[in-house]
Amino acid sequence: MKICDTEFVTETEGSRSRFAARGNLVETDEGLHLCYEHDGDPATLVWRQNALTVERKGKFSFYAVFRAGEKSALCITEQGAAGEIPVYTDVCKLRKFGDGYRLWLLYRFQYPQRSQVFRLKIALKVISEEQ
Repeated sequence: MKICDTEFVTETEGSRSRFAARGNLVETDEGLHLCYEHDGDPATLVWRQNALTVERKGKFSFYAVFRAGEKSALCITEQGAAGEIPVYTDVCKLRKFGDGYRLWLLYRFQYPQRSQVFRLKIALKVISEEQ
């Protein structure tokens, strides 16, 4: 297991947000598994078979799978209410760099009357290895 600093940068409709977290990264032959916290809630990010799965459990929970060229859904639960937003993923890429990884996502929420484009960049920088 490795400790890494992770930065999430999301851009949509002219706005930009940034979130940073420290997490535990496990690398396998099949991919990556990152555990971190988001506002005190446990969250995971898993890269396997050219797809990115994200999940958060807590007061605000969500689950989604992103794979380039495929439709999926963002499943959301908040205060007992649940819903889904249809998603189409245009780009989902992972690249290894010297001290970590970079993930790029380009996806669209498919609302009934319009779509909303999101660009997400995730940088994972390994800062130490646990024994």
